Amino acid sequence: MAVKINWKMDGFTQLRKDPALVKQIDDLAGNLAERAGRGFEVKTREDDRYRAIVFTDTPRAMVVNARDNTLIKALGGG
Repeated sequence: MAVKINWKMDGFTQLRKDPALVKQIDDLAGNLAERAGRGFEVKTREDDRYRAIVFTDTPRAMVVNARDNTLIKALGGG
């Protein structure tokens, strides 16, 4: 028999917008962009949850990332 779980969605929403978590996400994304190098930028977005992306912002960074997997390596992989 399966156990029924009653999720408290207000708690999830509160956690997703917690200032400490937002700061940690910003720090992680900023550090990743810094490790990737010139031409990599960070954008953040907050709707129902806070999130950040690191992306190539210049044509040169796009070429370098495609050739060298720069973002993967900056994450510690590859």
